Amino acid sequence: IEMHRSLLKKNNKNYSLLENQLEKAKVRDGYSYSKEMTLEDYYIYMLLHSAKHFSEGGIGIRMIADEYVFYKKYSDQLNQKYLSEQFEKLGITLFEKKLRDISLKWFSKGSEVKDFDDVEEYILLSMTLGRVDVAVMSEMERQRVNTKTGRKKSRFANFISSLFPNKSYMANKYPFVEKMPILLPYSWACMWCRRIFIDRNIDIKKGFNNRTSYTDDDVSYFNYIQTEVGFDVK
Repeated sequence: IEMHRSLLKKNNKNYSLLENQLEKAKVRDGYSYSKEMTLEDYYIYMLLHSAKHFSEGGIGIRMIADEYVFYKKYSDQLNQKYLSEQFEKLGITLFEKKLRDISLKWFSKGSEVKDFDDVEEYILLSMTLGRVDVAVMSEMERQRVNTKTGRKKSRFANFISSLFPNKSYMANKYPFVEKMPILLPYSWACMWCRRIFIDRNIDIKKGFNNRTSYTDDDVSYFNYIQTEVGFDVK
């Protein structure tokens, strides 16, 4: 069982559109106070979670299987007009179609898979929730760009910044930073203490390589894959 307070980060452009899920939920049959999401909203939420991972570091075969199982079972019950409107609003129209087409191609009975396009290869070469090196690279590149001027920091300056992330990034892990920005340095201490003494998942050599060894061609390929599923690359 995996528990989340939210499946999207607060800085995700679609976060605010999902905040009223409880109001949109329907009362379950046979219950007075227990609610559940509609099939359409469940599907949208599932897709946005996949889109989040795809845009950060990739997705693996499991999420394609999830797509296939859900769509195969519920497709004839879904309000397609509502879904189309929501997909357009959320910017995932092409992404949903791509995942659905891939899932049907891979898992439908009698389907013969003879070749793979670039997006399929990207998924097949990814881990369950993408690759760590790709996730680090995409986050590094996002942090490099000054959202106000559009200019990029140097690779070295960006490497130092990655060790001590900005307020927006840290607030996703430590909500108190949003309310009290002065505690940003304290959140860095919390993050590194957790990684060193609790998670114990620090690999200095691999961490350094992931942040410094990727090339402009790697970035271009990642951006190309993102545009293939309809995501804006800035």
